[in-house]
Amino acid sequence: MESTACHGGLAKTLPSGRNPIIRARRGDQLIEKLKSLPPEQRAEVEDFIDFLTVRREPTRDEAARRLGEAFTRLDALNLPSMTAEEVQAEIDAARAKRRQERS
Repeated sequence: MESTACHGGLAKTLPSGRNPIIRARRGDQLIEKLKSLPPEQRAEVEDFIDFLTVRREPTRDEAARRLGEAFTRLDALNLPSMTAEEVQAEIDAARAKRRQERS
């Protein structure tokens, strides 16, 4: 699901997961659900959130390390910078390929 958000006077379409208004509404719904749980189940939810956070940290650190290595390799190629149009063309091509693979 997509929605339109306005930023700096320009309207743009955002996936519902990235729209801050929808995220806030979902967050409010989640809080209400948590409030309805008995204390023991709230503690289980908190433990699960802690587990997810800890599990994600090493993955994030590894991704940051790999990204740094990629930047180093790119810099070593000594290529000219891409224009904004070239970057957008690459993004569009990758998205088209992904859509084609899904169908």
